[in-house]
Amino acid sequence: MTGLGLDIRTAFRAMARWPLFTLACVITLAVGFSSITAVFTVVDSVVLRSLPYPESDRLVRVDSGHENDAIRNASGANYLDWKAQSSSFEALAGLCSRDFNFAGTEFPIRIEGTSVTPEFFAVMGVEPILGRALSPEIDGPGAEQVVVVSDGFWRTHLGADAGVVGSVVRLNNLPYTVVGLMPSGFSYPGDTALWKSSAFRVPDPPVSVGDDPAENRGADYFQVVGRLREGVSLADSQAEMTAIADRLAEEHPDTNEGVGVVVQSLRDSVIGNARPRLLLLLAAAGLVRVISCVNVAGMLLARATDRLGEVGLRLAIGAERRRIVRLFLTESLVLALTGGVVGVALAAWGTRALLALAPGSVPRTGEVAVDLGVLLFAILIMVAASLIFGLVPAAQALRHNRRPIISEGRGGRAITRSGRLRNGLVVAEVAASLLLVIGTGLVIRTFLNLNAVDPGFDPNGLLVAHVRLPNSAYQDNDAIRSFHDQVLEKLRSLPGVESATTVLTFPMHWNIRGFLSFTIEGRPEDEEDFPAAGYQVVGPDYFRTMGIPLLRGRLFDSGDTSGAVPVALVNRTAAEINWPDEDPIGKRVSWGTDDEDNPIWITIVGVVEDAYVEGLDLPPRPETYRPFAQDPLPFMTLVLRTGDDPASYATALRQTVVDVDPTQPVSDLKTMDEILSAELAQRRFNMLLMGLFAGVAVLLVAVGLYGMLSFSVSRRRHEIGIRRALGALPRDIVVQFT
Repeated sequence: MTGLGLDIRTAFRAMARWPLFTLACVITLAVGFSSITAVFTVVDSVVLRSLPYPESDRLVRVDSGHENDAIRNASGANYLDWKAQSSSFEALAGLCSRDFNFAGTEFPIRIEGTSVTPEFFAVMGVEPILGRALSPEIDGPGAEQVVVVSDGFWRTHLGADAGVVGSVVRLNNLPYTVVGLMPSGFSYPGDTALWKSSAFRVPDPPVSVGDDPAENRGADYFQVVGRLREGVSLADSQAEMTAIADRLAEEHPDTNEGVGVVVQSLRDSVIGNARPRLLLLLAAAGLVRVISCVNVAGMLLARATDRLGEVGLRLAIGAERRRIVRLFLTESLVLALTGGVVGVALAAWGTRALLALAPGSVPRTGEVAVDLGVLLFAILIMVAASLIFGLVPAAQALRHNRRPIISEGRGGRAITRSGRLRNGLVVAEVAASLLLVIGTGLVIRTFLNLNAVDPGFDPNGLLVAHVRLPNSAYQDNDAIRSFHDQVLEKLRSLPGVESATTVLTFPMHWNIRGFLSFTIEGRPEDEEDFPAAGYQVVGPDYFRTMGIPLLRGRLFDSGDTSGAVPVALVNRTAAEINWPDEDPIGKRVSWGTDDEDNPIWITIVGVVEDAYVEGLDLPPRPETYRPFAQDPLPFMTLVLRTGDDPASYATALRQTVVDVDPTQPVSDLKTMDEILSAELAQRRFNMLLMGLFAGVAVLLVAVGLYGMLSFSVSRRRHEIGIRRALGALPRDIVVQFT
């Protein structure tokens, strides 16, 4: 048998000789290994791995950059100028997310789509598996309205029909011809079901922005993605786009002054703010791994002290020092690999658990998988750990010459020296665990503080659902008002429904509310400091349904119709900012002008309490409210307050809408409890994982401390016996060791 084979055999015999010691080491290593591997698998897939598109490192997103550091989407005219004047891109494409009504199931459904310019698929570098992609030569303005469908939509709603190309689907009650089928896994942006050609040179706007959105510079409503030319860096592209933005600011100062361009990699855009959160979890898992390694190193160091006599004997009979080192390294490598094998199984389970707990805000979770890179990372960790485990005890054992090791029997001086190192290891793991516990405490405190925030309304018993009425069927305000009046009347008649209303943007749900500038009658206009506030449209009984109290003035009533004097409400924050020393009741504001360029004055009739709209971690902002009867919009959110479980009314709400319009679906149907849970999901996820890692760390430290103290006591039995013989009481000995 070769020397290495003999060392491996000796290592397995040693593991069998000390089964409890071996079990403790394997479990400790497996826990540390699985935690870091599971988290690194997610970090690698979400943050480090390239996007699943050809040459994805050349894909970028191009946005408008403003003086207040806000990054916004692009406007039509600016996008066309970027496209015409830039030379660093192979192609630029615009895209705007659009939802569509699709009547292909028991109830009509709302599907996620995207309106794109024909260059989109060339930018992404992905071709359909059936049919063709959109083409600038074929699918320009005025051409037939066509769509390219995703694999998921094709399988779920089109029956996986191989003859899908050339078929017609009805979206928003209009016919669209299917010209292509994309491969499985392609769904940018988000979970897009289909990509629609635009009727303009730019993506279709979600609402009207003028006769031709391609000529509009003020409406920043769509994304721009591009593919850099070969050899062009991100910095080169940014420099060119900055020069273009400066030129446009000089040519169009009314709309483009202070507006720059921000070019960033598409991967960074997709990852967003998930990167720091995941890296924080990776750091926490790394601390657990460090603590487990330190624990095992301490245990091996303690066992090495017991083997000083064995090492001295081996040296005395002629064994080379490198042979001793190899034996220690082999034993530690076998131990580390055993812990690694168990850790791989735990890591696979832990990765699935992470994905199950991860909130929907974490991107690319569908791409998470253990690949060769992750396995190589895991192997490197195991090899590095085994080197540490083997070299430290071997160095301690070989530091002394063979005579002292044999003559001192149990190695007095060696024990003293190794004891200092073991104590240092204990201090290190206690410090690491303390750091993790403190960080976890801060995360838990933040979560509890947010959970205790009063949202400014009563969240109990609320059910909401979004409705978007297609322009093809609801072409005027009267039709929109009639639909909502009928739906709300039927909903209020349902047994158990206490009230029903509608609102443009429900708090913390489908948050697309505008933050619009306005003028106040009688005050000089300052173009650099216009007052601004959120713009909400609410139906009758909205404030009673939500439980938002009136502070002064009145709420909207049945007299606030389309032909009545335009009115509005403001919240407490808007009143305090814009009318700090006066009563806003009776004041008039304007958001725009009529056909003759005269201001449309709207009278403020009431002030209501603040409510958290954008999130529990964001303070209430200035808010204005307009009555739905005076400003009906095709996209609104239905709100029900029920006396019992609101989720049980979901089917009734869907059926009520279908009874009014058989082609009209509802989407994003959720209870307020679900919305609040989603609002806290990311912090709950961080809290659970940080708490788990902190708990494991404390447990490992406790096990390590117990092992170290137990070893110390066992080495001092002779001393303890003498102390007892000389009359020392048990409590005196316990005090000494504590």
